[in-house]
Amino acid sequence: MLPFHRTILLGLLTAASGVLSVHAQTFDNSGNSVLNGIYFIREVMFTQIDGTGAIGKAQSAIGSATFDGKGNYTFNGQVMVSTAGSTASTTSVTGTYKVGANHLMQLTGIFPNIDTNSATAAINVEYGGVGAVGPAAFVASATEGENYDIFVGIPIWQTPPTPASAAAIPRLTSVSRRPM
Repeated sequence: MLPFHRTILLGLLTAASGVLSVHAQTFDNSGNSVLNGIYFIREVMFTQIDGTGAIGKAQSAIGSATFDGKGNYTFNGQVMVSTAGSTASTTSVTGTYKVGANHLMQLTGIFPNIDTNSATAAINVEYGGVGAVGPAAFVASATEGENYDIFVGIPIWQTPPTPASAAAIPRLTSVSRRPM
């Protein structure tokens, strides 16, 4: 019986030492430069959802955000809240983001930075991904607690394509027809 107790004790000590040596993980930000420039932004958040699924409050933001390639962004646009009698208002908000080498991302949403006196302020981190091919569009979401949120960004061309760059875009030039 003694060896059994010794095995149990050794197992518990091993498990405890593993728990004590766990380190906090940090989100990789080595891909931050992928998001750089001006993006069209759309964020929609539903909050205060009751047990029947009724939405108590809906919020919407639309505008543009400038990403600096270093983990910061500034949003300029309009926000709308579903509160009775409310109208769209213009706002400017700053936020942060991290993009990993694998193009997974986390960012702070627009609404928690505006609505600092409600439950939405407590949960302001969204997770998603950045496109790996072509323009770096992204989508992120948060569904923790009472908040259901989606945040989408699409790059805005700073300079329209020139005839030379447009000519480099592969396109279908002819189609062969075969008799059936």
